[in-house]
Order: sequence, then C-alpha cells, then structure tokens
Amino acid sequence: KRHFTIVSRQHQQQQIRPYYGDMLDFAEHLDRMFIFYNGPLCGASAPDHMHFQAGPKEQLPTTCLSKHYEIRAATKQEMVERFNEVYDKLPVVGDENEPRMNVLTWKDADEFVSIVIPRTKHRPACYEAKEDTQILVSPGALDMAGLMIVPRAEDFNRFTPEMVENIIKECGV
Repeated sequence: KRHFTIVSRQHQQQQIRPYYGDMLDFAEHLDRMFIFYNGPLCGASAPDHMHFQAGPKEQLPTTCLSKHYEIRAATKQEMVERFNEVYDKLPVVGDENEPRMNVLTWKDADEFVSIVIPRTKHRPACYEAKEDTQILVSPGALDMAGLMIVPRAEDFNRFTPEMVENIIKECGV
C-alpha cells in the first residue's frame, strides 16, 4: 500500500552519492514515509534511470537482517558527511559506477536515520536454479532488511525463515 517511485527528471544512471542530500530532503518532507534506494545490481532496480522509492513507515521492517551500517545525525550536513565516510569505505566491483548497496532512510522526531546495506551479489543462486528449486527473488532494500518481495505466489508460499536468511547472507556481506 502507498508505495511510490520518485524519479529524476533527466534520464541518468542510478547512483546515490550526488543525490543522497535529496534523499534526506524527501525523508524530511515525507515524514510518514521512509525512502529507499536500490543501487545498480542491488535488487529489482532500473540501473539506467536514477530514482528513489518510498513506503509508509509502518511497513518498514523493524529489524534489519543484513550486516549494515546505521547512520544517525540531527542535521543533513552531518548525515551527508557520515554517509560519504561509509561510501568511501565500500569496494567498487570492476567498472561499476558505485559500491553495491541498498539504503533506507527516514526522519525521526529529532534526527535522520539511514541504514546502508553493502552487497556482494545482485541475485541469489536460487534465481537461476531450474524447475522446482527456482525462486524468483531479486533482493532489494526491503528484502535485505527482512521484508521479502517475490512476484510469484508459489515462491512466497515456499519461503522458510532459513531460506530468507540464506538469501540475505548470500547477497549481503
């Protein structure tokens, strides 16, 4: 319910560093929403068109299951500085334009919060598996935080907590 995509007016690559401040602005102005970002090759994303997504805070997973960085600060400037420190520590794979990551951001009463989830893989092995072992899941920010989204009901119905944990471990760090 109430899931939004916020797109750039210009067609450009998906990359967060130049737009992280904008993400904070959205979080501040859409105070009942959380904003999230799927980097290129980090979920069911459109790597050739810069965008964020937003969802209601009550649908935000309460426990992030992935290894992650948590950034908290009272001001946007502090958040940008801390985000850039994390960003600079993450590796860039091959000729990709940024480190692989998912980011969830929101504004609490007196501070901003961002969860940065580093990634190693785009999709788990089960995505490419054959026949009855295949599960079409391409984990993005919500999935890596613990809310699995799948396009087929049969995949959803087959999930076990162990499968979810394994997928998150396989795609995270």
